[in-house]
Amino acid sequence: IISLGVIGSGLYIWARALSSRLAGLLAVIFALSLAPIVLLGRTITFYPEYVAVFTLASGLTCLAVKQRRPFYYLLGGLGVAACLLIDLRGFVWALPLSMAAIIAALALRSRHSLILIAIFVMPIWGSWSLGSHVYSSKSTPLEAQFNAVRLFYEHGSPENDTRGIYTSRELPSFVWGRTPIRTIPDTLYNLLDGTRQTAPLMRNEEVVARGRNMHLIPLLYIGGLSFIGAFISTIRKPLKWSSLILTASPFLAVLYHATNLEFRHRFAASALPIVAIFFGLAVSWVIQVQLPKNTMSKKIQSLLGRIPKLRSLLVLVICGAAVTGIFPSTLSPNAPWRTPFVEDSDIKRLIMASRFETTLQAQRSGTCVRALTADFDNGLPVGATILSENR
Repeated sequence: IISLGVIGSGLYIWARALSSRLAGLLAVIFALSLAPIVLLGRTITFYPEYVAVFTLASGLTCLAVKQRRPFYYLLGGLGVAACLLIDLRGFVWALPLSMAAIIAALALRSRHSLILIAIFVMPIWGSWSLGSHVYSSKSTPLEAQFNAVRLFYEHGSPENDTRGIYTSRELPSFVWGRTPIRTIPDTLYNLLDGTRQTAPLMRNEEVVARGRNMHLIPLLYIGGLSFIGAFISTIRKPLKWSSLILTASPFLAVLYHATNLEFRHRFAASALPIVAIFFGLAVSWVIQVQLPKNTMSKKIQSLLGRIPKLRSLLVLVICGAAVTGIFPSTLSPNAPWRTPFVEDSDIKRLIMASRFETTLQAQRSGTCVRALTADFDNGLPVGATILSENR
């Protein structure tokens, strides 16, 4: 629940830095209509914390770009450092966020630029020193977590692989604070190359296609129009435009992963905050567009001049009513296109464990179930044996 509050705060800061208070409020309201994000409150993993940190870090980075003052650059650097320490996948966020902050600092073209960059980098450098303490020598490396080829051979249909994408070559094992920084280019290349090869083969798998069609495709039109509006709203301001693109890129990359490689509600939740940002920026831009005076009567001009916030308030009320289902809409909880997510297996297992129930149903592998049951019977963390063997 706390993580959901942090996500909402991050969304408001992010949209507020790129546009206005109205954009921030609209982004938070729209996020309430995104089921995967709401479902994080019932997710027994660290994904709520991951999404909270990644969203807040993006917001703090955009705030630093807007203000370009030492204090805000320090906050942005702390946000990026948190991304790197909370999970190795945070590196996917850290790189574009750092680029956005550095580009904004260099745009000043003064000594102040170097000061801002140094302040921003200090927390990141500190996180590198802490990385060896946060991540153990047995931590799952970044490549293993994002290994698209492994996903294909575990969940796909390898018999249909006519291109031979499987490779036995040794991949670099990147762990923040433990692996030399010079391996980063190889790490990025292998991640991109594996995704490029496996995505065409995985996107039509039943689980991936069903999740995409049921939970994401219906939002395609809203998301697409929102992206266009958000892009137009920032195109005249290069720093805001570049910040929007760079901070959006890791979320869009995860969205591509969720829709083409492996659909799970927690993966979708990691990607959808940017859709809320697009919506907030686009709608606030439309509301603030000034119509030509010759198209309005004097009474309307006078009314809009006396009550400049009337339209904003009206839009907030309408969006809030749509999201909460006061009147039927695409965003309402009972919209026809919405399909309930399958039962949360994490919560089910937690309830079973609290009742000392050890009966597990074999969903995929009997060997896996027996290993998990043995861990439970021996008082070990469930999954400890399997994870230790994989590492």
